[in-house]
Amino acid sequence: QAFNSMSRQLFERRERLLKMLAELRQSRQEILRERDFKQTIVENVESGIMTLDVDDRVTSLNGPAREILGVGDLAPGASLQELLAGWPELLQAVARAGGLEHWSEYVPIERRGRTLTYRLALHPLLSGRNRGRILTVEDLTERVSFRQQMARFERLDSLGRLSAGSAHEARNR
Repeated sequence: QAFNSMSRQLFERRERLLKMLAELRQSRQEILRERDFKQTIVENVESGIMTLDVDDRVTSLNGPAREILGVGDLAPGASLQELLAGWPELLQAVARAGGLEHWSEYVPIERRGRTLTYRLALHPLLSGRNRGRILTVEDLTERVSFRQQMARFERLDSLGRLSAGSAHEARNR
């Protein structure tokens, strides 16, 4: 009877362990799906995204950030100063942010006779005990250029209407 009781207990424990194992496998699959989903989003947005630790060392950098800033393989733990060495205007803008928790700024940069416009933004990164920041970089050069061009067209259109109206008034006198 004791043997049968012990056998039943072992069987019940085995069943519980198998059930827990199945739940763990399912949980692992969900975690992997969520990680892959987030990674896909981070790599496929147009914005450059980098994470910084409390000492402003780069802990991660997505593909668009590498492309926008023109950095290839950056050694893990490189400082923000090292990352932005070729971009002093961006580094100065981030320095102006100081300790602000949320910050955003448009930064015009002159390169090879052309004005580029970048938008930088800092956000807090709260990950467990680790506190850091997320720095986003967007190249808005084309968008800003398009807006300026549209404003110029609107001014020219207004000037054309004014000229047409003046010519009409002159003919009527």
